Amino acid sequence: MIDVLIGIGVVLGLLAVIVAFIRWDQRHPESRPRGGVGPMGEIFQPTNHRAQAQWEEQQRAPAPPPLPGDPPHAEDPLRDPR
Repeated sequence: MIDVLIGIGVVLGLLAVIVAFIRWDQRHPESRPRGGVGPMGEIFQPTNHRAQAQWEEQQRAPAPPPLPGDPPHAEDPLRDPR
């Protein structure tokens, strides 16, 4: 009977350690490797913040090209300064 209680205690102890590790790992995602080898991991799996920033950057459309006859923009580097 005591052997069964010890076995149950060991199983419950291991289960508690596994659950604690999983919960800690979910709270600290920056401490685990994100895939890839060395600095290559960032290329294949960027952090959520970086992925969001890249997505937002790609969503911005460039300014439309000027139409013929439009005056040059005041801060246009290609404008003739004379």
